[in-house]
Amino acid sequence: MRNLIAFFLKYRNVFLFLFLQVIALSLVFNSLAFQRSAFLNSSSRWTGEVLQSYHFFKEYLNLAQTNERLAKENARLRAALKASYFDVYRIEADKIDYDTFIKSNQGELDPLWQ
Repeated sequence: MRNLIAFFLKYRNVFLFLFLQVIALSLVFNSLAFQRSAFLNSSSRWTGEVLQSYHFFKEYLNLAQTNERLAKENARLRAALKASYFDVYRIEADKIDYDTFIKSNQGELDPLWQ
């Protein structure tokens, strides 16, 4: 406690200067319209930049959770895709896989790669 009091006594002139500076600036900004609008515009811009940086930082910290959620969703969708593809489109007749052929306009079977 003694060190705290010594600190304030040692730097009392600095604290007095800062206190008087805040009072002077508040009087200027509250009494003159142009200075008030300039102060509000610049403080709004600074606040916006700080909030944007905070948002990007917070988004960066949540990337691990987002990646995990997307990986699970991709695995679920791929499993559903494989199951539906092989159940519906694989037709075997006479030991021939028709999933590699499609019908053309003339009714003939053409390979997919042609």
